Amino acid sequence: MYDFWVEKTKIYHTNKNGYFLKIKKKLFSSTFEIRALTKDQHLEMFKIFEMYYEHTKFEVFLNDLLSKQKVILLCDKENNIRGFSTLTEFQLEIEGKVHHIIYSGDTIISSDFRGTSALTMEFLKNIIQAKLKNIRTPVSVSYTHLRAH
Repeated sequence: MYDFWVEKTKIYHTNKNGYFLKIKKKLFSSTFEIRALTKDQHLEMFKIFEMYYEHTKFEVFLNDLLSKQKVILLCDKENNIRGFSTLTEFQLEIEGKVHHIIYSGDTIISSDFRGTSALTMEFLKNIIQAKLKNIRTPVSVSYTHLRAH
């Protein structure tokens, strides 16, 4: 027999041996062009952002967001945004050779949804796509520090 219970946002169950196992909440990831986002999505992203950063203003957040090219949205099964990571791609000449750079900017994941591989897998997909589009050009990744609070 299996028993389930919920403790705040964590889901646990016991298996036949009586061990307690935490079941991770699942996230779904997709990459979007920033210009394709809706105003509601901007607000939903800002709500996550302001949970972890004091004295922040929507206008400043939105201006920074709109300066990026893409965003990876992390959504729960009800399609609520639970995290995001911004991306910008550009060409840069290094020692006489052109490199394709993928810059990962703000990355925030709601604490209830940490530990899933959704962001990693979607980010890898973006790297692979960039390499396929720039087959003869080195592709490099540049990160800011991750903010998975």
